[in-house]
Amino acid sequence: MAISGGKQIGGPNDTGILCGRKDLINLAKLQISPFNGIARASKVDRTQIVGLLVALRIFLEKTPVEEAAEFALWRDNAKWIVKELQDTPGVTFSQVVSRSLSSVRAMITFDDSISAADLAFSLRMGDPSLWVETSMSGVMTRNEIGIATDSLLEGDKEELVEGIKTKLNEFR
Repeated sequence: MAISGGKQIGGPNDTGILCGRKDLINLAKLQISPFNGIARASKVDRTQIVGLLVALRIFLEKTPVEEAAEFALWRDNAKWIVKELQDTPGVTFSQVVSRSLSSVRAMITFDDSISAADLAFSLRMGDPSLWVETSMSGVMTRNEIGIATDSLLEGDKEELVEGIKTKLNEFR
């Protein structure tokens, strides 16, 4: 199993933990230095490793009450985003989707005149740059974006919604 250090644990984005059967871990090791496999260019430095370990300690020290409160905040943020965008011209459907206690998304579907990929690219090129998901394991459609609420900081949801509304007005 591969666990993202950034997404699931809250550490540096380009770190993670690989765990599983010893024979499979040994095969993965062949891809790292000094063997010059495909992972050679993806190595992390010691500061990233320390950052991951600190984030892992903080993650593991959370109480069940703290985890539930964090998840509730993510869910509340997703509900707010969905509510704010549901009556926006061009939006045909919006919902909150959670697949686990570490994943909450505000899913927004647009009419056929809007390309989610074009909208996402336009949002990324803006100032500030706003990032949304346009593919989630092949489940999303051409006209759908996802907004992961687990990484939003104070004020981010408002900025995201305003940016999406502004770009939708430009597309129409």
